[in-house]
Amino acid sequence: MNYKELNVSEIVTQNIKTSDIFKKYDIDFCCNGNISLETICKNKGLNIEEVISDLKSIKSVTNKDLNFSSMSPSELIDFIQDNHHKYVQSNVGILVQYAEKVARIHGEEHSELLQIKNLVLLLIKDLAPHLEKEESLLFPTIKNMDDAINTNSDNTKQFEVIEPVISAMEYEHNGAGNILSELRTLSNNYTIPEYACNTFTAFYHKLKEFEDDLFQHVHLENNILFPKTAILLKELGIETIQSKKEEIDEELDNLY
Repeated sequence: MNYKELNVSEIVTQNIKTSDIFKKYDIDFCCNGNISLETICKNKGLNIEEVISDLKSIKSVTNKDLNFSSMSPSELIDFIQDNHHKYVQSNVGILVQYAEKVARIHGEEHSELLQIKNLVLLLIKDLAPHLEKEESLLFPTIKNMDDAINTNSDNTKQFEVIEPVISAMEYEHNGAGNILSELRTLSNNYTIPEYACNTFTAFYHKLKEFEDDLFQHVHLENNILFPKTAILLKELGIETIQSKKEEIDEELDNLY
């Protein structure tokens, strides 16, 4: 694309993800997007080559070829933090701005947008402490467990706390999933209405992208990292609530 000659709105139309770059530089791509990128950069005193470089960096990334099952718990944690935690932290501000602006402009005629805004705010409010607990307690503990096995350490009592922490994280994952389910229903699966402006369009695309990332994020933790952690507990000889339950169930089966 010849970015300099294209109007800002045309660039966003061709690739909705570029809206994040324009948000970064405070460039209006919605109501006043019918201005060439070259002109608007001159008017705002922006380095156009820097803006174009950021626009060109926008591309689709897929993790489908990565073998997460073969990763060690520590490697998987590093991947989750470097990709999914950083994604959330980098995008929550933009998501909130979009939600509030769309609700302010269109909420009076379309009340579901007010509900969507409130759900987005609730989701963001819940995610912040969730990520903090994972990064300050859960992930370091799992990494220490991994190290303890590799070094044959016998200092394992500290790891007994991990099972209830994981249960709490899974409970919070379910809560986030419920919010996303409500968002999909209210937005008709993020269907862009005919009256939608560029900001509205960018908002639904960002919301769908955020959901996709969170689904992958939760999948890696619930279905890969946490089962790997259960194996670590077993290798360390730590009796878990689940193992006790299995023993009780087996005894009951033998009795009856």
